[in-house]
Amino acid sequence: MAGFQSEDSSGLASHLESVDWLPVGSLEVARGLRSGFQMLAFLGDFRKLRPMSIPSEFNGVTAIAKANVYFDGKVVSHNILFPDGSKKTLGLIYPGNYHFGTDKAELMEIVAGSCHVVLDGQTAVATYTGGTAFQVPAKSGFKIEVTSGICEYICSFLD
Repeated sequence: MAGFQSEDSSGLASHLESVDWLPVGSLEVARGLRSGFQMLAFLGDFRKLRPMSIPSEFNGVTAIAKANVYFDGKVVSHNILFPDGSKKTLGLIYPGNYHFGTDKAELMEIVAGSCHVVLDGQTAVATYTGGTAFQVPAKSGFKIEVTSGICEYICSFLD
């Protein structure tokens, strides 16, 4: 499928070529997002599809200067507002262990660095590095650990 590499040898990526939405357990796997770039994320058994490129810039948006600061400044993000009303956050996570709850479903794209993630209700730990992504269901949460360096991310709020 153009735009995706798969860590799964079962041919899932080629199957997704003709599917816009594919239910996998309680998660949905999507080929596109309102902003038009291809994405995807996380499958229930921690197989990952990796976007060939994470966006490096967003044009025609409003950036909110006031930062969202969590965990004594160890997680910091800024809101980016799009003309269609959608919102993303661009952020940094410094070394440590954190838990975040979700209201809406979220797509977390890792721009640089690495992190270890456990979704609420799961026990398996998945490691994500720059160029990979994971999805978190609505009304849920996840634990995230950064062991060294800084993890840079884009968080998209899904409908």
